[in-house]
Amino acid sequence: MLSSTAPTQVSAGSKFEIQRQFLVPSKTAAANRSAPIKKAFNHSERRSGSRAPPLVVDRLLARTTRTWGITGPELKRLSAAFHFMKLHCHSSRRATLWLLTTDGGTPRPLIADIWKRITRLQGACRLHCYSVITFESRGGLHAHIVFIGVAEIARRLKASNQFGDVIDVRRVRDPHGLFKYLAKERTPQAGYRRDHVLGGRLNGSHRLEGGGDRVRLSRQLERDAIDFGYVRPWQHTNAKRRPPDGSRGCSEGCERYSPSGGRQ
Repeated sequence: MLSSTAPTQVSAGSKFEIQRQFLVPSKTAAANRSAPIKKAFNHSERRSGSRAPPLVVDRLLARTTRTWGITGPELKRLSAAFHFMKLHCHSSRRATLWLLTTDGGTPRPLIADIWKRITRLQGACRLHCYSVITFESRGGLHAHIVFIGVAEIARRLKASNQFGDVIDVRRVRDPHGLFKYLAKERTPQAGYRRDHVLGGRLNGSHRLEGGGDRVRLSRQLERDAIDFGYVRPWQHTNAKRRPPDGSRGCSEGCERYSPSGGRQ
């Protein structure tokens, strides 16, 4: 942990200042870094509005999913989300990273309700609504949700009558180790020559029930992380959901559960 006592030597003070700025960018530095991104986006938006319908922009974004595991772009998105939330925790000195894991075989609608509850509790505690969810298939569909929170949020989640008995909530003590754990169902292509960084990979194909993006960011986290250049925009891939009668229902992408309520 960095000491709050000012160093006595000038060189040590300079080193301390550099480290402090790296961990917690100043408002001026963050604004300067985001200004070119905002300017480029606004310029692109004006050009697209004058030459073509806005839907053309969406078509240019690439989908990042594969049916047999977490892809390289999804791992980059997950790593960037971790880093962005850790920087926020360093700057706030109040919130920390927490992990919520659901039991295997948890239905998607219930997972969506849990994610919404986290978002509402973050708002009630006046925290940024930052969270990232990773879906896994081994052992039945389940989810890992990493979020910015406090002990009170964890307590209220565990006390929930709706889902308190199907979740496990704990503080994140080793973010890098957690990232390696969440990368275990990656595709062989995503893990090529990266095992020393990502750790071991579970062999075989890891097909996700319903499909869709395996790594998803909360709306506020996605917006801010893209705005500051930590995450690149991507075309969302929605999950299938079978109707109650068991029929095939609509085609892929017909429904997506979001953490802020409703379906997209």
